[in-house]
This record gives sequence, structure tokens and C-alpha cells, in this order.
Amino acid sequence: MWSGYFIQYWKGKKVYGIEINDKAVAYAQYKYENDNIIYNQGNILNLPFDDEMFDVFTSFETIEHVNDEDTQMKEVKRVLKKGGLYILSTPNNWGLTEFHVKDYDYFSIKELVSKYFKIQKIYNQNSETANTKRQIIETTENNYKEAECFIIVAIKE
Repeated sequence: MWSGYFIQYWKGKKVYGIEINDKAVAYAQYKYENDNIIYNQGNILNLPFDDEMFDVFTSFETIEHVNDEDTQMKEVKRVLKKGGLYILSTPNNWGLTEFHVKDYDYFSIKELVSKYFKIQKIYNQNSETANTKRQIIETTENNYKEAECFIIVAIKE
């Protein structure tokens, strides 16, 4: 989860994690104990944080599991400082899995995030295969179908 590089980079900063599953929180606290990391059990639809508390908020592979996407966007916007970055990822719409409430394609995730934030960049993320290396490249209207996941970098204005 955390490498020495990231711990060094965030030295003196507080990093907060939120997880809906209390057993996952307990495991993270045990496995990745660090004075600068604070683990919370909670729900992204009702974040246990003060308004405008964070400079950066990341949410990887979460939104496709949430019943109320607009509430998630509003909550993240609430806890981000003005000018703060929201970095999220979601799988491309290659078909629902049993655990996804909704899948997003390039256009639907772009439309949703744009209602609440100013998008800076969208990237395709692809896993490594026998024939290709893992890569993250800027998403375009010509390559979005090839993305395994999208990574969106947005700013709160």
C-alpha cells in the first residue's frame, strides 16, 4: 500500500483513509501503522470530515459501487478546499460485474464529474499483458474504448 517513497514525500502531512468495512480498517491499521496515516470507518456518501479540509481527495474504483453518484460528488466537493484536486478512477464500461451498481464510459464519467469539478485531464489506464506493458496515457476521443479504467484529475473551483 505505502512505499518508502510516499512516506518520505508526505513526511509531516496527514493522510486520511476511509473504508466502509471495519475489518479492512483494522487490517490497514495493523499492517500499515504510521503516525501520519489516520484510518476511518465510514461511507463516502456521508464523509466524517470537516468542510474544506483536504487539498487532495482520491477515490479509486469506488463510484461504480455507489447508489447515489451525485451525493458522492457533493460530499467530495464539500471536503475539498477551493483549488483542491479530486483524483478518481473507474473501470470502463465493459459490462457490469455483480458488485457494480453502475458502469461508466468515457462520456458518462466526464459528464458526471464536470457537473461538480473542472476536469484537468482524463487518462486511460491499462494492465500489463503478455503483449503490452502497463500504461497510463491521456484519453482522447480516438482511444477511450481501449481504456481498462479511466483516471480523472479534476479541480474544485
